[in-house]
Amino acid sequence: MAKANISLLSTTNNYVKAREELTLIKEYLSNLNVYFFNDLLLLSQCLYLFDIDTSIQLVEKSLEAVKNNYDFYKDKKIGLSLVINIAIYALDFDDYFHYSLDYSAYAKKMALSQNDMMGSLFAEVISQIASFKIGDGTFSKEKLVRTLDICKTLEWHTNYDSFKNFIIKHGINL
Repeated sequence: MAKANISLLSTTNNYVKAREELTLIKEYLSNLNVYFFNDLLLLSQCLYLFDIDTSIQLVEKSLEAVKNNYDFYKDKKIGLSLVINIAIYALDFDDYFHYSLDYSAYAKKMALSQNDMMGSLFAEVISQIASFKIGDGTFSKEKLVRTLDICKTLEWHTNYDSFKNFIIKHGINL
């Protein structure tokens, strides 16, 4: 991980070189049949460094582990985090917007089952951004505004600012 991060910093974000440094981690995660908490944590740390196809493949495999170990709170939390992160990552690739929409819907279900309001709100933001980018007619600016209003009402100022900047970054003017 450290070598990959140093490679990114020293090459002005050359992901090809950084991914070469992660080959052993990628092989390790790909060869696992069962993911445990530390494996899920390792995947979450590498998720954005892998290419999008590898990330999707590994997240799918890890979600199966989370389903099988759903009794463990920490596994549920990291599973939700992985789903949200892969949904965010997919927003950067035109051909993968539909993954973002699917994963955000999955994240909403996971967040609701865990009573995780912040995860649910973030999944809604991602869902609306993906709908906006896909242009499928389901985008609702009102839902984004309501989500931001919830953050204001709960005085979650950091999250409000983070959501607002994320929305603007993806080309939506509120």
